[in-house]
This record gives sequence, C-alpha cells and structure tokens, in this order.
Amino acid sequence: HPCREHQFYCGGGGTLVTGRDRERKNRRRIMSDVNYNQVISEIKILNLSDQLRLLEEMATLIRKKTGKTKPRSILELQGKGKNIWKGLNVKTYIDEERSSWNG
Repeated sequence: HPCREHQFYCGGGGTLVTGRDRERKNRRRIMSDVNYNQVISEIKILNLSDQLRLLEEMATLIRKKTGKTKPRSILELQGKGKNIWKGLNVKTYIDEERSSWNG
C-alpha cells in the first residue's frame, strides 16, 4: 500500500495523515481521558447536593447545544431499507404475518 511506504496513513475522505499527526491525535485522546477521569474523581468528592446542582447545570448546557441542531423529519427515512422488500410478494407476506397472529 503506497501510504505505508511514506509513513502516512489514509484518513477519512481519502486524506493522507502523517504518523506524527496520528501521534498528536492519540496524545489528545489520552489527555482527554485523563482529564475526564480527573473530573469524575472530583465529582465523586462533592456532596450529593452539589452533584445534583452540577447535573442540572450540565443538562442545561447540553440542552442549549442540542437545541441548535435543525429538527429532523421522518421523511428523511423515505426509501431506506427498500432493498429488503425487493422480490417479495406483498400479499403472501401479509397473509403469513396475519396467520402468525392467530397462533
């Protein structure tokens, strides 16, 4: 594979990423894990009242972030999974389903 010959690996979308970039990304992930674990440790030290207050504040922050996303439509699912039904006799399928209801 040509990417391996040059100390590159292929990232998403066909982009080439150097080994150094990959190391930086891994370091950030590890630091993020360490920070997360530190935060969890600190939260465990809080009394129940402060933990609940923190939980409410975090819920508010998350709601504000998620509220900015555009509402989704059920119509986005139109046509999804249509290959499952390809070549299937609809009447036979419905008859089989209905007969299974009666035991």
